[in-house]
Amino acid sequence: ACFDLTDGIDIDAADFKVYVNYPTSDGPVLPDKDTLKSLAALAHFLAYKKKMKVLVHCNEGINRASLLTGSILHLRGMKGLKIVDYIRKKRPKALNNPHFIKYLTNL
Repeated sequence: ACFDLTDGIDIDAADFKVYVNYPTSDGPVLPDKDTLKSLAALAHFLAYKKKMKVLVHCNEGINRASLLTGSILHLRGMKGLKIVDYIRKKRPKALNNPHFIKYLTNL
């Protein structure tokens, strides 16, 4: 399954059983929180219930992909700053958008 948070990256959706494109800005405005929660719930279901490989994709894998990944980790039981620390441990230099960090640390 692929969750593509970009607009304009050429990914062949046919390579995936499930392909979701939700272009999201890496700026001061968060994506719609209800949509973000729904995407995280779907990705969580596919990864942990259906045992599918899930790719969360954005241009650089720094902010937008980390935002969705952090939301998925929250559904796995991780809370607040532990989410940010875990993502940064796995992907150094991830999450430099202060608005995304604030959202994740408040989960």
